[in-house]
This record gives sequence, C-alpha cells and structure tokens, in this order.
Amino acid sequence: MLSGFLIINDWHKYTGYQEQQLGNVLLYAIPVLLGILAGIFRPERPARTGMLLAALALAGGLPILREGAICILMLTPIYVVVVAVVAAITGAIVRSQRPRRPPGILTIVFLLAPGAATWCETRLVHAPLPAVTITDSVIIDAPRAAVWATMAHLELRFPDGPAGPIGAMLPRPRALEGDGVAPGAFRHVVFDNGSLLATVTRSEPPLRFDVDLSVEQAGHEFFDHWAELVDASFTFDALPDGRTRMTHATRYRPRIAARWYFGRLERFFASKVQGYLLQEFVRQRFAEPPVETSGLALVDR
Repeated sequence: MLSGFLIINDWHKYTGYQEQQLGNVLLYAIPVLLGILAGIFRPERPARTGMLLAALALAGGLPILREGAICILMLTPIYVVVVAVVAAITGAIVRSQRPRRPPGILTIVFLLAPGAATWCETRLVHAPLPAVTITDSVIIDAPRAAVWATMAHLELRFPDGPAGPIGAMLPRPRALEGDGVAPGAFRHVVFDNGSLLATVTRSEPPLRFDVDLSVEQAGHEFFDHWAELVDASFTFDALPDGRTRMTHATRYRPRIAARWYFGRLERFFASKVQGYLLQEFVRQRFAEPPVETSGLALVDR
C-alpha cells in the first residue's frame, strides 16, 4: 500500500506540474510492482495474474492519473512486457521455496522497493533531458518571394486534423491567428485542447524566421504534457526549377525518459501534427504538396 501511494503521488506530480519529468524509475515502477504482487500472491499463475492487473491499471488507474488514450497506447507495450517478466521471475522464486513460507521481511522489502526508488528519483535526479528537434519539409510550386509574402500575411483555419485513428488522439489544430514575420510579431496556434503563442525573434527575409514558443492555454494531454516547447524555425530554400523548399523545425525538451522508446514515438506523433500544418498551409495557399522529409535530431543544450 505504501509503495503504491508513493508511486501514484509522484506520477500525479508529473501530470500536474509541467516542470517534472517522468523518469525511468517512475515509468517502470507501476508494472514492476504489479508483477511482484502477481508473483507473490498467485505464484502458480503469475503471468496471467500480472496481465490482469496490468489491464486494470491501464484501463482504470492511468485515466485516474489524468492519462489519456495516446499515453495509454504508448505505455501498453512496456506494461505488458515488464509485468509478465517480473511476475514470472517472482513466481519462480516463490515456488522454489519448499516448504512455502508466509510473506516475511524480504517480501516487504521487494514490495517497498519500487515506491522507494521513485521517491529517490524524483527528489535526487534533476538533470534536464537533451533537447530534440523535429524537422519536416515540403516542396512548394511557387518562387521563394511569393512563399515569403504569403507567410507574412497568413491566417488559417483547419477544418479537420491529422488523418487516421492516431491523428484523432493527438492535439487537433483549429486555427492560426495573427501575422507578420518581423521581430515582435506573433501568432496564436489554436488546437482543440489548448493554444500556443509563437513570437518572432529573428527574421532574415526571404530566407528564414525564428519564433519562441510558449503555452497560452493547456487542456487535457496538450503538448506540455510530454514536452517543454522551446522554439521553431522556418527556412525557405530556392530550388533551381523555380520552386521552394519550406522547412519547419521545432525544438523541445522532453519530459519523458526512456528515449530509446519514446523518442521514436514522439518523432512519429510530432511529425503527424507538424506535417499536417505544412500540408494545410500549401493546400490552402498554393496546391496539394508532396511531403518531402521528416527527421529527428538530438541537441545538447
């Protein structure tokens, strides 16, 4: 009970306070604890019991902790694997004890370990994760000067959102309000569950302009749930055939560890939203674009 309380308390701090990270220990603590419980109390069928507990945690516990569909989808593979492995190991240890003994001090230590580890991690580990840059490009069938002039006076409405069932789980763009590409100009990027303020900090007509990003309003599972948005850049490269390559790069600091797993998912989800914004800009102002590239870069800052 104490271990579960410590884990839930620290997870609540992650979901409720945008400055706290979801560290490696906190990420694995719940499935590890569930696996230990399954192995100790149902050693004959630890994996099956562990899967049942994992399903209950994903379907009922995580929504109580303010996690939505996209987070539950991302966490499911981790929970399934970790619970099954820990339950199988714990169950084997318990079955090997002949004769069977009632839970003792060692059992209590195992049950307290996940909660104690998360308590230590959230209070002792404060180093920020390396910044990440997501980059997407489109080729526009128009000269660079025309593209720049369009960006300087631009407001958009987004009727739909990123396609598919995954797109429906992500923040859905609704409008781009405000205009200007000179330093000090700003735009509001409105989504169905929050809004961003993009303030121009640097401008090199017609080559590039940069914006600082900040969250104006944040609803359930907005971008600040996963990351601290830092800034973005828009660059315009003139191509030999008179067309223009427009590149949108967004930099952010992740709030979730286990980058080997979440880094790839973030790249996919972020490019779904960012690529959609680029496509809609070109579709509404020029023509349907071919999306050219998408990339991920780690930046130490």
